[in-house]
Amino acid sequence: MKNLSIFAKIYIFGIILLGGSLAIYEFIGTTFQDPALVLVVAVLASLAQVYKVEGSTDKTSYNVAWIAYGFSIVLFNPSEALFVIIFAHVVEWLRHRYPWYIQAFNIATFILASELAFTVALEMNLDLTEFNTLAVFGVVASLAVFTFVNHLLVGVVIYFARKQNFKESGVFGFLTLMIDFTVIGLGAAAAFLWMITPLAAAFALIPIYMIYTTLRMPSLERQTEIDPKTELYNPKFMEDAFQKELNRARKFDRPLTFVMADLDHLHNINNTYGHMAGDIVLIGIAKIFKEHFGGYDIVARFGGEEFAIIMPETTPEEAYPRVEQVRKAIQETQFEVSTSVTPIQATMSFGISWRTEQFQSPEEIIHNADLALYHAKNEGRNRTALHSEEGLQEFFGLGQAQVSSREVSSTPKIEKIRAATGKRPGTYQTESPGKEKAKSKAPASNASTAQYTGILNWFIIFTGLLSIALTAFVMEPPNQIDWFGLSLFALCVVLAEVLALDIYSRDASVSTSAAPFIGAVLLFGPWGAIAVSTLLAAVALLKKKAHLRRFVFNLSNHLIAGLIVIAVVKGFGVPYVQLPQMTQIALAVLAGAIIFFSTTFFLAGVIGISLEKSLLQVWREKFQWLLIFYVGFGIVGYTLILGYNNAGLFGIMAMILPMWMIRFSHAQYISKTENLVRQLQAQNKELSNQEQEISTVNNELLACLAKAVDIRDPFTYGHSEIASHYAVILGREMGLSQERLELLRKAGLLHDIGKLGIPETILFKPASLTAEEYERIKEHPMIGARLVSQSHAMQYIVPAILHHHERWDGQGYPHRLRGEQIPLEARIIGLADAIEAMASNRPYRKGLSFEKIVREVNENSGTQFDPQVVQAFMQIVGRQGAKVLRPSVRSRVRHAELAEYVMAEK
Repeated sequence: MKNLSIFAKIYIFGIILLGGSLAIYEFIGTTFQDPALVLVVAVLASLAQVYKVEGSTDKTSYNVAWIAYGFSIVLFNPSEALFVIIFAHVVEWLRHRYPWYIQAFNIATFILASELAFTVALEMNLDLTEFNTLAVFGVVASLAVFTFVNHLLVGVVIYFARKQNFKESGVFGFLTLMIDFTVIGLGAAAAFLWMITPLAAAFALIPIYMIYTTLRMPSLERQTEIDPKTELYNPKFMEDAFQKELNRARKFDRPLTFVMADLDHLHNINNTYGHMAGDIVLIGIAKIFKEHFGGYDIVARFGGEEFAIIMPETTPEEAYPRVEQVRKAIQETQFEVSTSVTPIQATMSFGISWRTEQFQSPEEIIHNADLALYHAKNEGRNRTALHSEEGLQEFFGLGQAQVSSREVSSTPKIEKIRAATGKRPGTYQTESPGKEKAKSKAPASNASTAQYTGILNWFIIFTGLLSIALTAFVMEPPNQIDWFGLSLFALCVVLAEVLALDIYSRDASVSTSAAPFIGAVLLFGPWGAIAVSTLLAAVALLKKKAHLRRFVFNLSNHLIAGLIVIAVVKGFGVPYVQLPQMTQIALAVLAGAIIFFSTTFFLAGVIGISLEKSLLQVWREKFQWLLIFYVGFGIVGYTLILGYNNAGLFGIMAMILPMWMIRFSHAQYISKTENLVRQLQAQNKELSNQEQEISTVNNELLACLAKAVDIRDPFTYGHSEIASHYAVILGREMGLSQERLELLRKAGLLHDIGKLGIPETILFKPASLTAEEYERIKEHPMIGARLVSQSHAMQYIVPAILHHHERWDGQGYPHRLRGEQIPLEARIIGLADAIEAMASNRPYRKGLSFEKIVREVNENSGTQFDPQVVQAFMQIVGRQGAKVLRPSVRSRVRHAELAEYVMAEK
């Protein structure tokens, strides 16, 4: 609240005071006509209010509770409707504990919107207890006022608090308005149905599933912006968000603070307790960040053990104590890990920078925060440093030395963002779906084309003949047909079909025309089915500019489905409208299911023929997900019939809102799914390419390092490569995963890298080593472990390098580990190392024969070597014999001669 401007505070408290006064006025002297129903609706509204549908960010959401509000406004008096709204918001506040003034403001905005909606109804002298044309028109107007006022009040507070106008905040965006208006309209439609029969209202809420599916799409899309391990934002999102916040801060000259954070000594945690322990610590720290940073703060995982926090509307004076609070919370937290008997602790260092100039770039601010973080680590870690060229630390009296961008230079970490994200969003290029489909449909030859066309033609002829037979079976004379009503339903069908959405191929589309189609079939019988089926096929023909056979197929397909429904209705012996209401509802739902299975069955047949796939496979892949939508179409079709019978044209207009929402949900589902798939495919492809490039570079570096080690010890040239090969085949024989085999390969290549720290006089000595020289050689595993541990990417192979000379009986080095205390990878490399050494020629001995090597390995099983690893070796030997041994590199003799020459020169 303290960061809000004086105008924002006045506005918020003014709205709260006005809304509270109106609520008190409404509640004085009023009684609830049906308190049980009001309480039920209030409970349902509170559940919807608490479990909102997450929006495109973690700070936005869609409120399905508006359905309950629309229901209350139509069915209840003002005091009852306000009770539902207030009850839902209070429950939400008790659950989420928002700051009191935020929730009080939210309640007040809904109170004011409700009061104005009831005022509109009162001025129009509406009787909302009856379902007629005037009532429908008045309710639409009242709900429009409710939606507009609510968005207006929220938009004004956003302007005062964040200096964002209506366009920037999006409160009056067409999509935002239509979603809220449609959802509250669905509640009003349910209220009208309640007046006729309560059970009908319950069925009318089935389309909520489609609404939920629609509204959660932005949340699914947002998952691509989340780091999967910590569930914080990823670098790509942080870059975009920081640029937007910086632009806003520049425009309105507002404060903006940026914080870099780095976990101290993560490699020590990984080396001591394992990488799983490091992950637990990172996840725990992310949880602490979530608990301490909220509102407009944005927390992201920058990469590895680094995090970034964007703090809009925050000065460094305000940011420093908050960051210090987080630092102390991390320091005091104990992390439970399975590899340690006692909980482990961690610390974190922070660097703070902020916007100081009008045209400062994001890279410069991030760079300054990085410099401050460097200073914090250089001063001993577990502290917070401020970047300042103006002595801000002295101003605070914190006693921390200032860091200047002139004192330390480093590469701006914004490059890490670009390395992690690749190209900016929107630059991905994928193959055109149209080309893909054309390729998949291309016939192999003229003969196959003719065969395909022939099968398709016979399939279309079959559907045509079936539709003719069904028409003859159910046809009736056109007695007393309501042509005006049929025209209205036909118009709805045409409009819906014009807005139909293609799905997956040119031969398949989906539209909300199924709802008025169901209504027309049930209400007007065979003539209704013929009329709307013909229109559906004609619109599709004109829209697609397709072959005439497409018209025949679409006409036959829809006509078959409609006539099956009519045949079911005829079984009851009376017209549909004369059946009991519950029977009408059940038949509408059944009609939706029949039309779904019938139309998708034949459509899957056409696609299956064109793609040479089975009908069932195509149906499952492309149409199965539509079943729940067609159940909703059945309900909407029933509401259209009900609306028309009670209020004519306005009744259809009121009930068409759910149909629009379902169509919108189709569009969102298809486009978002396809976009997400394309984005994920592009990202995966790019990440795969980057990973391949990095993997290639790493492998080349590993090979270079291994050869560098072998060249320095000329008597073992090629030893690392061959030992790595043996280690991998042993691991594969033991059934290790691909990840552990890769670990063996890398550790095998670098297991002797510590020899770089051994004096040349010892390495180049052609004779046997003295005891003192041998002790120096025994240091190479520890030297190698220290060298490799400096690389974050290679820390996981350190234990295998450190312990590859340990023995199963505990007589090895450097730590005299015994049995399974030795990491399995180290035990495997130990045997591979010994096998390669025994097979190689040395200046002081020749390589052992295959038989002697096998005998030596067997004799030292259970003493020097792990018996299980030995057993794996024997199994390989049993299959391959002496072929298991790779030829030693004979050029080692030449390298030995070279070494003698070098030593002589020295």
